[in-house]
Amino acid sequence: MITRRTFLVGAATALTFPVIDKFKWFIDNRGIPLLEGPEKPTEILYVNLADNCHLELGDITENGPCITWREFLEQRGWNKPTKFSEFRTIYECWGVKPSELNDICEHEEYDSYWYRNESPTASAVQLLSGLDIGPKFRDASGEFLGGLKFIDRPSMCSDYIGVHAECKLSLSLLQQRLNELNTGIALQLFNA
Repeated sequence: MITRRTFLVGAATALTFPVIDKFKWFIDNRGIPLLEGPEKPTEILYVNLADNCHLELGDITENGPCITWREFLEQRGWNKPTKFSEFRTIYECWGVKPSELNDICEHEEYDSYWYRNESPTASAVQLLSGLDIGPKFRDASGEFLGGLKFIDRPSMCSDYIGVHAECKLSLSLLQQRLNELNTGIALQLFNA
């Protein structure tokens, strides 16, 4: 499912048409969005320009933590199995022998859980979906100026979750709105 959230432009916000014109001029002349973030940000939202302005919060080099089978099973309620029947059930469910409990877990269920709940991508979705971003990025004539796309499982076989800015102007508008909300969050561009 894909949902869109966009920002309010007008008198009720600091986002006025002269500000938008400044953002557009900067993009036209520099090729990148103007991001006027806080001097000392408390958090950084990374924007991958090479991947459709994909937003990530946290360590963008992180591929997921390595956990052991024991940790994986403890997260699912299997706390220190001691009985033979418990070990047999674990083997039947997960294919893990007692001697393998301290091995690194390479199970797609854990990878999927981490990606949808704890990854930098999921963290960005959780952060931005909890903020009052506002309604439409439209100017006085009704022209669409940009927005954010929240993507959650775009197809039946996908576990993808993410948020993308629709254009470079959307990034300038997002930073402006984050500043208005006093979030302490700064956007930082990268290409990967």
